[in-house]
Amino acid sequence: MELNFNSVETIPVLNASAAFKTDSGKVFKEDVDIVPTIIDKSLSYVPWGSDNNMPYHIIDLIESDETLATCQMFNAEVCYGSGLQYNTDSCGGDVKREVEDFLLDNALPSYFLGVCQDFKHFAFCVSVVILNAEGTRIVRLIRKEACYCRLTPAEKDGSIKQVLYANWRQPVASRDDIEVIDLLDINSPWRDLAIRMGRIAGDDGKRRVRTKSRKFAVLTRVPTPDSTYYPIPYYGALFRGKWYNIKQLIGMAKEAKLKNIAPIKYQIEISNKYWDSICGSPPSMWLPQARSSTRSSSTRSTPTRRAATGQRTSRRL
Repeated sequence: MELNFNSVETIPVLNASAAFKTDSGKVFKEDVDIVPTIIDKSLSYVPWGSDNNMPYHIIDLIESDETLATCQMFNAEVCYGSGLQYNTDSCGGDVKREVEDFLLDNALPSYFLGVCQDFKHFAFCVSVVILNAEGTRIVRLIRKEACYCRLTPAEKDGSIKQVLYANWRQPVASRDDIEVIDLLDINSPWRDLAIRMGRIAGDDGKRRVRTKSRKFAVLTRVPTPDSTYYPIPYYGALFRGKWYNIKQLIGMAKEAKLKNIAPIKYQIEISNKYWDSICGSPPSMWLPQARSSTRSSSTRSTPTRRAATGQRTSRRL
């Protein structure tokens, strides 16, 4: 028998049922130090949770509760509001055309609603800006799903240099399975971008282009009391507490009870002869067309026969 660890199973020997439920609080296993995972000699990342699957466990817990899933979607829609708005009334014709071209090349409503979902689910989001070949302007704005993003280990000064984007649900064994994106300074991303593109002078006082890359990641996080690589959202207390598990157990117990008492205990079959003995005609004669034809035929009969038929029918009914 296949055992589901979030279900109620029957124990045949004892003629009883037992509820199996995992502890939802154990999904947060960042209470201990997590060692970076090495991809090759020059690339490694910090796992998200002890098994690197914490975001997927969180999603499973949210989708297992209809109230929590609905509330999360509602929170994201409230964060989205009326969406991103732009105003070019005071701009010249060239600027208006450039803004319209940018909006045609970028699906901003989809991008913004996506980052709102990441904010409400994981308390951070990752955006990617792509520059033109000259590095003078941003031409694309893309959202990278937070659950598929991993961070490289921080440097000695606390800065994180890269974001790794891959399908971490599957085993990732080589660099070819990963998209490596340079991460801008978390505290000052636009200044960092301007320094890299040579728009302003860096800490060394020189103004020069410092990279050939034209794709950069911007990490935005919700401040939390215990800021780790991957912040734990505030609603995580729901899973650490007991009421989430209690609610799940109540539903499982109700379902098991309905399965045990809901089946029909008796099945009664009635022969057609029973209806003949009561009404003198089969049930098909009760249809409107049948009653209409019967009424027409009885109208053409003699008064004495109609009276007798009526008396006989009344006694049977």
